[in-house]
Amino acid sequence: MINQEKVRIMTKCACYEKHNSKKELQLAGYFKKDYVKLQMLKSIFSVIIAFALMSGIVILAYYEQLFKLINKFGIKNISIIAIIAFFVLLMVYYVISRAIYAKQFDRAKKGIRRYYRDLKKLQSIYSNEQDKSPKVFEEGGVVEQNDEFIDY
Repeated sequence: MINQEKVRIMTKCACYEKHNSKKELQLAGYFKKDYVKLQMLKSIFSVIIAFALMSGIVILAYYEQLFKLINKFGIKNISIIAIIAFFVLLMVYYVISRAIYAKQFDRAKKGIRRYYRDLKKLQSIYSNEQDKSPKVFEEGGVVEQNDEFIDY
C-alpha cells in the first residue's frame, strides 16, 4: 500500500532539489557573516570595474567639455569630485548589497532547514516501515521481506 505522507514528502524534497538545491545547499557550508563578506568583496570589485568603465565612457564621450571644466576648476578639484562620487557610489552599493545578501542567506537557510526536516521525517517513516516489515526465517538466519525481489 502506498504511504501518501511519504509520497508527499518525497515530492516536496524532489521539487526543492530541482529548483533550489544547488545554490542553497552551497550556502549551508557558510556562516552568515562569511557569506555576506564574500559577496561584498565581489560587489566592491564589480563597482570598481563598473565605475572605471563608466568613467572611461564619459571621458571619451565628453572630452571637450571635460577639458573645459579642467581649465575652469583645475584637475585637482575635478579629481576630488570624481573620488567623492566613487566613494558615495561604493557606500550606497555596499549598504544595499549587504542587506540583499543577508536577506538572501536567511531565506536560503530557512529553505535548507525545511528540506532537512523533511528528510528526517522521511527517514523516520522508512525506519518505521522497516521495523514493521514481516520477517521470514530461514536455516541461515533472518531475512527481511520487503516489496523488493529477494533472490534465494
